Amino acid sequence: MEGKRVKGNMVYMSNKQFDPIDSDVTELTITPYLLQSTGGGVEDENGIKTKLESSEKSNEQVEFESFNVKIPHE
Repeated sequence: MEGKRVKGNMVYMSNKQFDPIDSDVTELTITPYLLQSTGGGVEDENGIKTKLESSEKSNEQVEFESFNVKIPHE
């Protein structure tokens, strides 16, 4: 997971790989969630690491709405 500040807000992104779905699946329900952390770090393209401390605000409960994605079949 990675996060960055966009217009004063933290925006988190993650790309995860999951097991393949069966060919008869027509729709997925996606339920995003945020794992709580005590901090972390970032590394730039030169390999320089910067430690990031957790703030009180980052410990606030964040809730997301689930959404559905239809799977097209040819």
